[in-house]
Amino acid sequence: MELGRFDSKKSGTVNLQSFKKAIKGMSLAQTDLEIDKLFKSGYKACSNNTGGQGTIMDIKTFCDLVAQKAREPPPKSFLKIGQQPGSKTSGGKAGSKTSTFETWELEKKYKKNLDALKDTIVEKSQAIMTAQNKENDANNRVLKLEGELQRFEERLIGQNAKTCAEASK
Repeated sequence: MELGRFDSKKSGTVNLQSFKKAIKGMSLAQTDLEIDKLFKSGYKACSNNTGGQGTIMDIKTFCDLVAQKAREPPPKSFLKIGQQPGSKTSGGKAGSKTSTFETWELEKKYKKNLDALKDTIVEKSQAIMTAQNKENDANNRVLKLEGELQRFEERLIGQNAKTCAEASK
């Protein structure tokens, strides 16, 4: 029990200041308000408070309360839609190594599929760019050929006009 290290009198109890040090020392991200609330919930459950003031909390009773709450299923509102207790996506039973492994496997598959989709998108984008470049080249060739056709038509019309003018003389 980590809290036992903060019991200076070795009486099996801890006060609020020591409790705050213990929680912050365990790297649990909690604000002072949240720690106060947690401490109050703990000392309400403890029967051997000093004079009912609630300034001291029994460590063993608090740990038993935490263990009891850990065994209870989470509230339904806490579960995400589509997840069920014990399912692969909800993390399974608490403390189960296979559920952690399964979650890791699912995450690994997800990342692999995501990478495959990214590769597919890059390939499709490159194919689109190639097709657009080919289209631009074809349009440029069409414009060039239309220009040449127009010049040939003008030349042909010019030659026919000269021939007609010579014939009329």
